[in-house]
Amino acid sequence: MEMQKQKPPRKKNKIITKRKVLSATMSGTLLMTSVVIPTAYSLLSNQITAQAAALNIDLLQNITSSNNSGTSTTNRWTSNSGSHNVDFTISGGALANISVLPGTRYATLVVPPELRGYVAATGNTSVSTNITIDFNKVALITAIVNAGDTLISDIAPLLSSNPLVTLNLAQVTQQLNLLRGIQDIGGGTFTSTTTLSNENALLSAPLDDGVGHILSLNVKTILQNLETAVNNLNATGPGAIAVNAALTPLKLVLNGAIDDVLLPLTNGTGNILDLLLNVSALGDTTITIPTKITAPTTIQSDIDAKFVGSAVQTTLLDVNILSGANGISYVYLAGDVNLTLVAPTGDLTATTSAVGAADASATLPTTLKNSAGADIPVTSKITNASGTAVTNGQLTAGAYTVTYSATGYDDVTQSLVVSDPADTTAPSAPVVNDVTGNSTNGYTVTGAAEPGSTVTVKDKTGTPIGTGTAGETGDYSVTLPGSVGPNAPLTVTATDEAGNESAPTSATTPADPVSPVLVAPTGNLTATTSAVGSSDATATLPTTLKNSAGADISVTSKITNNSGIAVTNGQLSKGTYKVIYSASGYKDVTQNLVVSDPADTTAPEAPSVDTITGNTDTGYTVGGKGEPGSTITIKNPATGEVLGTTIVDKDGNYSIKLPMGVKPGTQLSATATDAAGNISDPTDFIIPVLTSGMAIGNSGDNMGGKYFSSGKLPATNGADTGWLGVIGTVILSLLGSLLFWRKNKKEDES
Repeated sequence: MEMQKQKPPRKKNKIITKRKVLSATMSGTLLMTSVVIPTAYSLLSNQITAQAAALNIDLLQNITSSNNSGTSTTNRWTSNSGSHNVDFTISGGALANISVLPGTRYATLVVPPELRGYVAATGNTSVSTNITIDFNKVALITAIVNAGDTLISDIAPLLSSNPLVTLNLAQVTQQLNLLRGIQDIGGGTFTSTTTLSNENALLSAPLDDGVGHILSLNVKTILQNLETAVNNLNATGPGAIAVNAALTPLKLVLNGAIDDVLLPLTNGTGNILDLLLNVSALGDTTITIPTKITAPTTIQSDIDAKFVGSAVQTTLLDVNILSGANGISYVYLAGDVNLTLVAPTGDLTATTSAVGAADASATLPTTLKNSAGADIPVTSKITNASGTAVTNGQLTAGAYTVTYSATGYDDVTQSLVVSDPADTTAPSAPVVNDVTGNSTNGYTVTGAAEPGSTVTVKDKTGTPIGTGTAGETGDYSVTLPGSVGPNAPLTVTATDEAGNESAPTSATTPADPVSPVLVAPTGNLTATTSAVGSSDATATLPTTLKNSAGADISVTSKITNNSGIAVTNGQLSKGTYKVIYSASGYKDVTQNLVVSDPADTTAPEAPSVDTITGNTDTGYTVGGKGEPGSTITIKNPATGEVLGTTIVDKDGNYSIKLPMGVKPGTQLSATATDAAGNISDPTDFIIPVLTSGMAIGNSGDNMGGKYFSSGKLPATNGADTGWLGVIGTVILSLLGSLLFWRKNKKEDES
């Protein structure tokens, strides 16, 4: 960092003492006064201006800078073109919110690196400025104002009681008002010695002497005018003797307060001027710094030389900070030939002495070719991935950038890759010092492992559940989730940067501390709607639950549906819900709630058996109608065997394929069962001998031309049925088949 700590001494022939550093803030409305020292300054022609970011030490705002070099991007000085007198002009206005900064005021001009050694100061810096001062912050000035106010207030009753007395206080009042609050006390011009410093990087000129001189002249004028006005106070008219007698001590006090400031200012003694400087600020200001710039004898490429001007107050002139000021102007120089440095091809490489060591040293070239093939001496700088400069010989494994620089050339770069030697040695197994925590808050595993290694904690299945990095001293801490649980077996390993993994170290999570928990209710809660499809069920919910210690705990409850959305008790429809019980200091517990519609006790109507097709070898198919959605069951009533079931479709139709082996003449029954479990009356029917194309139609209590009847028939194979019963059943089956055939034939003929 280029900087210079400066505090130039005051000249012996000045009356201004060395100012002390104080801080204060000045703001308010400026009361304008006449300019004591006239300001006259002409801006230069052919100005070249620009702007940059403001500094927090600026004395002015909207700072601009210009110069009269006459150069531009299309009109450049050539090399070896001799010396050029160039004036740099810095301009700015008063800050919106004035802060009195510590340190000394300076005008500064930062010389660009390309021209350092080619720029010189050719005369004093000239300054034209207006000055604002906050008199309220100077106790001695406040004492003058107070003494003046006392004089005016004390003499007022005498004047009131002596109306024929004449006393003119106008001049005293006018001068006192010039010392109240924040005042623009006028402006002036002055010069200051210009100094080139910081290895030819900075031109600066102190401003405090000149500002102090203007302050001193203006304040002395106000005080002298006030003292004259006070001395001229003389009452006239009847009763004037008493008034003048009263005025005498008041005038002495006021003149004494005036002399406390005026005499030190006049004699150059005391610190009054320092106090005034500390509470003053620059207004509109123009600064001119004269220089001489000598063009270099050779210029490798075009130079846009950026000069940065500013007016600052600081204890330390830092070139790097001042380079970011607002006032920017350029001087343009032409390169002899636009030569460029040729960047090296390929990557540089280097290797450390051991894994993790920071001692790699890269061999860097000291010259590079330019585009004309000439060897150009270069300097090099190594930076890491963050752009931070690092020292060659202290490099760790990683990727770096080498930047090569040469005067008059743009920088070029080359990549540098530093590697560690191959590492095949696994770290020692980590030490586990402690495992703390619980299943609520999670767990922490602490211990020691190889510094820089990655510590991995795995569960009993070998799944990683937490990782951490051992620090420089080897200490590590790994956080595990509470879901790992108490008394869980763990293994801990350390893996180095080369990927070598250590042997595992076993550990176990601690048992959870025993503390009361909320006991979830057993069984399901139930509630019933007022009618099928209604949403008005209300569940009776407990307001207290037991904890594991047997104490009654007040709870709040929330009902959620299967989607986890909260629902309102009293507006529940049929379904399953979850009741969540909560209590302060306890984990929530839950209970299922089952809401039902009222029971359905009405059985469906008996199904019809309308068609039977098939035979005993392939099985019979029974079709008919029943209540939509009900389950049709066909049984052998003699044995209770279920031969088939199906669901009636939405149109009321059903079809059941019976198993093979059902014999013709077998008496069967069909029933319908609804969703509530209500079973209809059975419809009995007999498997016919002939079924091809057979339609049963509506079964009734008499056959009505149909084959089957829904009337009760004797069960086949019953315990009280002999061989005559069997023969009778066969005959009835044959007779039914014959009648059915004849009936169909007649219907077909008709």
